[in-house]
Amino acid sequence: MIPSACVIRGQPDPAADLARTRRKMRKNGGVFDDVPRAWFMIDADKVRLPAGSSVIADPHDVARFLVEMIAGYAPELEGVTAVVQFSSSAGIEEMAEAELAAEMPRRWDGAFKPGSGIGAHLWFWLAVPQDGAELVRWAKTINARAGNKIIDPMTLGTVLALLLNFSPGVLPDFGPPAVLQPTVSRFYRGAWHGQESQNGFV
Repeated sequence: MIPSACVIRGQPDPAADLARTRRKMRKNGGVFDDVPRAWFMIDADKVRLPAGSSVIADPHDVARFLVEMIAGYAPELEGVTAVVQFSSSAGIEEMAEAELAAEMPRRWDGAFKPGSGIGAHLWFWLAVPQDGAELVRWAKTINARAGNKIIDPMTLGTVLALLLNFSPGVLPDFGPPAVLQPTVSRFYRGAWHGQESQNGFV
């Protein structure tokens, strides 16, 4: 499915023509303002999975690993609900290895970098909405704590376009904060990892 929509955190001016506008903040000559939002997305890139993990065989397990990996550096995300949206290349290396072992024709050469890990978008819902500036400050604090860029602050920008490629009819419903029930369901190229929150994030 080709993505046909994107979402940004910025709030457009009521008079803006969204069919003919650029993704620029008002202070930079655009029409968008930084406002508090309940949702945010973390871009996980080049993540190496534990031995035996499989995006193809058990995407739920991989989704759980990714959420718990982030929570390991950001305790406020421990035990929360998230939607994990795998990148389009996730699982290709697995298929290439399996087909090579089965002596099938090579068809994935150049489609991925061997050993580079997988990518995914992790979507979270906040109990208390935060603006982009606050999320960037939070991300920098997490990175300083980890000693590495675990969360790219650029992905929390006010006008960054985030693609939505969930299948029609199965868009995740986060529900009201703090009342989500534990659940695991599969979406298009993604997995739902859900638990009831015990803190400010859900």
